[in-house]
Amino acid sequence: MNVSWQFEYYFDECLRQVFLYLTDSCNLHCKQCLYKIFLKRSMEIDVGIAIRMLKKFYYFGARKLTLIGGEPTLYDKSNGNRNLFRLIEVAKNLGYEYIRMDTNGQFHSTFFNNKSVFLLDEISFSLDGYSSSINDAVRGDGAFRRCLQNIERSICVGLKTHITSCVHSLCVKSGNGIGYLNSFVDFASNIGVSTVNFHPVIKVGISRDAWIDSVDISPRIWLNMYRDFAPFVDVFGGVHVRMPQRFIEREVYEQNKNKYQYCPVKLRERLLVFPDGDIKVCSFQIGQSKRVAYYTDSCIQWERACDNNEILSCEVKGAGGCCIQNVGDSELVPLCMSFKPGQSEFVWNSLVDNEIVCA
Repeated sequence: MNVSWQFEYYFDECLRQVFLYLTDSCNLHCKQCLYKIFLKRSMEIDVGIAIRMLKKFYYFGARKLTLIGGEPTLYDKSNGNRNLFRLIEVAKNLGYEYIRMDTNGQFHSTFFNNKSVFLLDEISFSLDGYSSSINDAVRGDGAFRRCLQNIERSICVGLKTHITSCVHSLCVKSGNGIGYLNSFVDFASNIGVSTVNFHPVIKVGISRDAWIDSVDISPRIWLNMYRDFAPFVDVFGGVHVRMPQRFIEREVYEQNKNKYQYCPVKLRERLLVFPDGDIKVCSFQIGQSKRVAYYTDSCIQWERACDNNEILSCEVKGAGGCCIQNVGDSELVPLCMSFKPGQSEFVWNSLVDNEIVCA
């Protein structure tokens, strides 16, 4: 596969991880989903193209691969997920050191019968509440029960099993957000999950806010939850907890700006690859026209239009925190949604003082 020189120049030896959005299809329609406008497209990445890209990305330095969607267990579903399992095998043989899959957990239990599943270094289940009443209010009736069954099966067969959980308004409706986080971690510990990755549902002044139904929480609510819970994010009750900071008071930010400059666009450490041919860096660009590159059957091409290139059009150098978000609060500085300092995670382990060495 040919790669434009601009793309190679920008990412060579700096790339650390790839998020491969295998399919636009999903068997749920969650209220808080930031991808839901694509579900009707039902597009899938061609497996041959995906393999060729994975080879190139590995050459540029990528070592972590996340298989995501839509719902990745629907990828090549009509053929028994043959191409999904093939991608896992190819990535492992190429040398990817950490391969994970994000799933809503609605698949049939026979999914675990394929030996390629056991090449995954992590399978992360999306569960947005520790009870059916909380989770199913945003994910649909029966989603909690089906997901929990597959979480328990995953643990039983020996897979490294995580939970990714959106913190939405129904989680904190009593006003006791910390109590909710504590209860969720207790729930995860009781069923044997090793890691919980919390993500707040927050509107940040971009177009994809419109995709979120009225289940978002305010930046201030999340910041207070983060502060109170941050001392426990390493290990809490035997469970590793990961959560992004997302915001910081401007006064605190001004005291140590360098600490909060983490940005994938600056650091060149990730790529997001979509079924429609787009390649992006920042997840806040999902659903927007900007991209860094695009792919075809035979090549990866740099986006030459300056106004449409998310790197060239973004004032990333010297920007305060995240330059895309606008939370409408002048006293808060928005941070990258992936900013999780001091937390145990594969890519963070390759960072030095929040900067990749080559950046």
